[in-house]
Amino acid sequence: MPMIRFTTSYAYTDHEKAQISKIVQTCMESYFDTPPNDCFHFFEHLAQGNIYVDPDYWVESSRTEKFILLYITSGKARTAQQKSDLMQHVTAQLHQKFKIPEQDVMFVIVQNSPEDWCFGHAQRADIYLKMLALKQ
Repeated sequence: MPMIRFTTSYAYTDHEKAQISKIVQTCMESYFDTPPNDCFHFFEHLAQGNIYVDPDYWVESSRTEKFILLYITSGKARTAQQKSDLMQHVTAQLHQKFKIPEQDVMFVIVQNSPEDWCFGHAQRADIYLKMLALKQ
C-alpha cells in the first residue's frame, strides 16, 4: 500500500503527470512488490520560490528546473535491492520518455505499518486485513 507524493516546481501537463504516474506504477508493481491497482499518487506543484534544493548536492551535473521528488510511504518493508531497482528503472524511464535528467529524480522512501493507514470507513488497515483473513 505505497503512497507517492510527487513534488516539483516544473509545470508538468496533466497528460505528462498521467504518464509519469503510469511509469512509476508499472515500476512499483514490477520491482517494489506492489499489488496491481494499488495506486495512490499525489502531484504537488509548488512555485519556484517554495522549493529550495541544492542544485549540486551529491550529483555530477547540476539539477535543472525539471527536478521531481518522489516521496514514497510504504506499508511494508522492501529490500535494499527492491529499492535500488525501483529507483534505477523509474529514473531511466523518466529520462527516456520525458528527458528528465537523471540528477533531477530524487527519492525518499519511508516505511510504516498497516496500523498507520486508513483507506476509508474509519477503519485501520491492520484491522481490515485481519477481517479479510478471517473470511477466507
